[in-house]
Amino acid sequence: APIEDVQQRAAGLYRTLIEAARAEIRGDRLLVVPHDVLHYLPFAALRSPAGRWLVQDFALSTLPSLCSSLADRARGVSTRSDESRVCAGPKA
Repeated sequence: APIEDVQQRAAGLYRTLIEAARAEIRGDRLLVVPHDVLHYLPFAALRSPAGRWLVQDFALSTLPSLCSSLADRARGVSTRSDESRVCAGPKA
């Protein structure tokens, strides 16, 4: 696909998945917990309105499910206090 198409789609996905939560994201670390088909999405390649790839603004980590995060917490596995989390799923 032409780079312009990739950039346009990446910007649209950023608007849909990140922009609404952006004001709540603090720090420079972001933990993404995708749901369903979003497991196939390369979140690092989402593009902000400023033209920056998400990976340029955040150190990204991904968990396979919210249950993994909750299980880690129940086992006492430490999570960083400066890491924001975004949980996104398709609208029902």
